[in-house]
Amino acid sequence: MRSSPAAPAPDRCLGSFIPVPEQLLRQLCTAVYTFVAANRPVVAGAAHLYPSRDVSSRAVDQGGIALVDIRAQLTALQAKIIGRLLEPEHIAWKAFFDSWLSMPLTAGHILSTPPQQQHIWQLGRYLPFSSFSTRFIDAPARVTAYIDAFRQLHPHRLVAVEDLPYQEVMSQPLFHSWQIQHMATPISWEAWARQGRVRLQHLRDIILSGTARTQPALQQEVTLLLDSMPASWAAHVCGPAPQPTHLVSAAAGDSRVFCPDADGQLIHTYTVTPTAALQPALPLPEASQ
Repeated sequence: MRSSPAAPAPDRCLGSFIPVPEQLLRQLCTAVYTFVAANRPVVAGAAHLYPSRDVSSRAVDQGGIALVDIRAQLTALQAKIIGRLLEPEHIAWKAFFDSWLSMPLTAGHILSTPPQQQHIWQLGRYLPFSSFSTRFIDAPARVTAYIDAFRQLHPHRLVAVEDLPYQEVMSQPLFHSWQIQHMATPISWEAWARQGRVRLQHLRDIILSGTARTQPALQQEVTLLLDSMPASWAAHVCGPAPQPTHLVSAAAGDSRVFCPDADGQLIHTYTVTPTAALQPALPLPEASQ
């Protein structure tokens, strides 16, 4: 007989693709803990008959049996999906996921959706990190479950907020952001969102255009936003933009990317592939002697 390949672990399948019903989850936990208790009944008042969950989950060298916490395992597996959807940047289908979470205001079905849907905020891939309630996310239930699981892990940034570079700060959302809060509550101004003002870059554009100086109400809102965000972000919004480190050819069909060297000369360093990835440019052949 031919041996069939080993089947994936049930918890991995369930946790990776669909949210596990609470009733099934309780049955799984009961079955596992009953096994740990040597088939003694897992009921109230019988805790002295078997080791506690905390003890059982410890490593063997610490007196436990390395019992897996099923709920935590499923949360981690579901949260892992979000990580794969966000990184690395150069994978083409990540852009599709980003677009799917922040459909443009011109989409026809937006007119019939409630204003609290996520599309007007254009959060995109920032949605899992935002304060936007998953109850109002227009997405399949499994995606909502992934985001809920991801948030339960309290994700943190790999780079401190104060150290984010200029371009990253400009792409940050203005609303439903844990970094931009007024009276300990993330700001969410629907009027701004419906005008397409949803990124820090849009706030910077308003300041540079001088529009706020002629509209006192708008100036008050701009001031409130600046006061509600990290000081380093406000400095980027109001200060001069850094010199570009890469330049893209403006010629049609030219996919070359240039970078200035120490002498200010532009060097062809990358080529943009059809999948929007940056491919290092091949070095020029040496001239024959």
